[in-house]
Amino acid sequence: MNNIKKLFLITYFIAFLTVVIPQKVYPEEIINLSPAAPLNAVEMSLPLVDITEQKVVFECVSKNASIKPVLNVKPEHVGKTATPFMHVFSPAKNYGFYYNGEKITLSATLENNLFSEIFNLADLKGQFLNVYTGYILDDGNIFYNGYRVVLVTKVSDLSYIDDGNARHKLDIYYPEGFNNNKVVTFIFGGAWKQGGKSTYYELGMTLSGYYGYTVAIVNYRLSNDTDGNARHPDHINDVASAFKWLKENVSQYHGDPAKFFLFGQSAGAHLVALLSTDETYLMKNGYHLSDIKGTVSMSGAYNLYNFVKFPKNPIGLSVEDTLLYKVLMQNAFGSWDEAALNSAAPYMHVNTYIPPMLIIDTENDMPGFEKDSVLLVDYVKHSFPDKRMDYYKLLLTDYSAYTWETASAMAAAEPAVSAYVGHYAEVVAINTNDYKSKSARIVTDFINSIE
Repeated sequence: MNNIKKLFLITYFIAFLTVVIPQKVYPEEIINLSPAAPLNAVEMSLPLVDITEQKVVFECVSKNASIKPVLNVKPEHVGKTATPFMHVFSPAKNYGFYYNGEKITLSATLENNLFSEIFNLADLKGQFLNVYTGYILDDGNIFYNGYRVVLVTKVSDLSYIDDGNARHKLDIYYPEGFNNNKVVTFIFGGAWKQGGKSTYYELGMTLSGYYGYTVAIVNYRLSNDTDGNARHPDHINDVASAFKWLKENVSQYHGDPAKFFLFGQSAGAHLVALLSTDETYLMKNGYHLSDIKGTVSMSGAYNLYNFVKFPKNPIGLSVEDTLLYKVLMQNAFGSWDEAALNSAAPYMHVNTYIPPMLIIDTENDMPGFEKDSVLLVDYVKHSFPDKRMDYYKLLLTDYSAYTWETASAMAAAEPAVSAYVGHYAEVVAINTNDYKSKSARIVTDFINSIE
């Protein structure tokens, strides 16, 4: 591309997208909306670089933000003179800002301070921003990169059962500027006895901001003295009630109730698998298995009696392991009797109407979880070959150092299972620090494969 054509393109780019508006000044806190690492310079060409793979996500709250992105300068350009530029464009409002700076001598990185406009994030509801930043060499060659700033609105403590019980509340996250989103309802784990929706803020921000879903994170009654003294079927009845409320209300939060997915981990994985196999709980609320587009079950227990049977344990558990699970089952289900556990076991309710499912486990998981997962997958594939049943095993090499450190701290709080860090890492990995993690990609690739 010759220099005249390049100059014509950038001139056209500016003229078409630029609108000048009055500058705003706010005295409050300023947030730097820089990417986590410098962006690599890319020679300008048509079409423009795909910015959807490079994103920065913030909660849409009443704080201010200045955009000061950092750009890597090509090594051969260090020491040359160039004119830095920045273009910020709002597709929702169809306006943008373009700034040329004073000519500078390039160093290894360029921190672009041209854009001094300070935004109040709350004023940007309904919008996302496309940001392009770079430099123009004296010979007219243009080098730039781009990324998207996505704002997420979090709505907290919505009651899905209007009884004032904090365990009957949920949080919703949705990305500003996007509508008719797929809906992902996340049910957390904690051996049916602990956990809370606030722990999963990062997961909500990641799945909504980076992947474009409306995300609900649901509290439910737990099997402890302060959170409901729940016994089966209390947990699953709560999840089914949340399902009903979301189906009826999620459109207010930019979600499409016809694109409804379930995602659970550990005890939450058991609950979403049970809701996706035993239609009893949905039917009580006026819904059917066909109302679920797909289910992601991450490290759950599916044939519950497998975890307590001894001797000749079918998934290779030791007597110590089965004693641990007997305590958990007694606490959550009121018994470890085979008939009682089978009534709550997803494996026992698989049928020809189940939705597509993705079963995930991990290295360094809880004892027996991998074998129990594989037994479920093999059973469905053999008995119902027309049903989609995907399986993925996460490896320790799939986790970043940040994820492993965070998961190790969580595991340490539970001495009985502190050795099984992978069980925590698989869901911790779905966070804004590591949004392209293997965990996030496996989950979102499955969801995105279903229309």
